[in-house]
Amino acid sequence: GSGYQDYHRGNERPTTPGNERSEFSRPREKPSTPLYENVVCYYCLRESHTTYRCPELTKDESQGLVMRRGRDYFLPNGEQIPWNPARPIRSVVAAASADPKILEAADKIAATRKTTFAPTPRPPTPPAFKSSAQTVNWEPPQLGAENFLKTHVVTRSDAQRGRRSTNLDEDRMD
Repeated sequence: GSGYQDYHRGNERPTTPGNERSEFSRPREKPSTPLYENVVCYYCLRESHTTYRCPELTKDESQGLVMRRGRDYFLPNGEQIPWNPARPIRSVVAAASADPKILEAADKIAATRKTTFAPTPRPPTPPAFKSSAQTVNWEPPQLGAENFLKTHVVTRSDAQRGRRSTNLDEDRMD
């Protein structure tokens, strides 16, 4: 109410020279058009997803009830579903699926899809890698102080200061 308006009247920003020009200020009214268009699925006429992400279409395609080629949809008998924006494509598919001939054709399509898209089993990886010349035996690197001393580089300054012996094999013998 009025307390809100009184608070904001007293807390106005100070104006600076040249700040009164309206071309630099942001409009405070809502935009006249929506910021984004709602996406509509033409298969089921819902607004939550596009046709290519429609779960109903995916299910019907896997059952062989409908085939999609580009933007055209076909019944299992090869008949094209005519486009009518007033009704979803799924209603035509549902009405046609009541026909036993269509169901028989759909079962054949679904069966061929399952055999066509069956994943091929991957052959097991051999335990050792073989090159054309020889077998390569590989072991993972070992951690620990002993291996660190073998691979650690003795710098010139360390050798001159005498902090480390340059011959590590002689130290182990003692």
